[in-house]
Amino acid sequence: DLDNTNSNSGSRASRRQQEKREKMLEKQRERELAEEQVEASRRKKMLRAAQKSIMLWDPRKGPRKPPKESADLIFSVGELFDLPRVFQKNTEPDFVLATIGS
Repeated sequence: DLDNTNSNSGSRASRRQQEKREKMLEKQRERELAEEQVEASRRKKMLRAAQKSIMLWDPRKGPRKPPKESADLIFSVGELFDLPRVFQKNTEPDFVLATIGS
């Protein structure tokens, strides 16, 4: 009878521990899902902002001033890769076309 009581309490504790683990896993899944939704929302907002600043180049029209965000990005990339020096040092006429992938 004592052995039976011990085995029952042990399985009850296991059952409780298992339920507790399952609840913790469920909460963790909910947190991960919430984080994924926040990240998806952030990406969507960034995409909307990028779409507003995208400019299509039409060679038949006059030059346009790029949005400030685009200009900042262009200047930072130029500084990062030291593009002015690279362009000045190059003597190949089609270097710019080759660089941009035309």
